[in-house]
Amino acid sequence: MQPEQIQAFLTKWEVSGAAERANAHLFVTELWPELEVEPPQPSTPNEHLNAYCSEGKRTKKRLDEMTRLLETLAAVGRARRSGEGWMSI
Repeated sequence: MQPEQIQAFLTKWEVSGAAERANAHLFVTELWPELEVEPPQPSTPNEHLNAYCSEGKRTKKRLDEMTRLLETLAAVGRARRSGEGWMSI
């Protein structure tokens, strides 16, 4: 992802203001392509096939994946605020 793309994404979402909860699903839906990863897939009745979906059982693996994602997003935010830029992460 290019710095210009990151900036455009962040600028778009800065205007959401205090509507985080209302925009959460749309934000996450648009975040996956920006991170250049495969988006979550719909849940199925077979839990073994639900390794990567938005909703599902809360497992240690899922918690670890979400923690890594949130840590990455926090690092992007810190770099942006400090003026160091994306590439310094």
